[in-house]
Amino acid sequence: MSRTAHTRPQLWVTDTRFYLLCVQTNLFGDWELLKAWGGRGSRRGGHQAVQATSLPEAIDMQQREARRRMRRGYRVLDEPAPQPRLE
Repeated sequence: MSRTAHTRPQLWVTDTRFYLLCVQTNLFGDWELLKAWGGRGSRRGGHQAVQATSLPEAIDMQQREARRRMRRGYRVLDEPAPQPRLE
């Protein structure tokens, strides 16, 4: 697998919260798991990039975090919600 490959972002939601997971490379070409979270309809939240030594390790971290989200009542959205058009 090439160094530029990454997994598709996963968006997890509850009625009031969201959590985003994405495996990607940073500007230095190192693998990382990007996590972002917050309240739906709120500006509060945060993000964290966790370094990984390899792509398999980053995917494993993503899968562990996904299991944690499921245990906490989140559900995964297959497709991002469409954004309203401003005309």
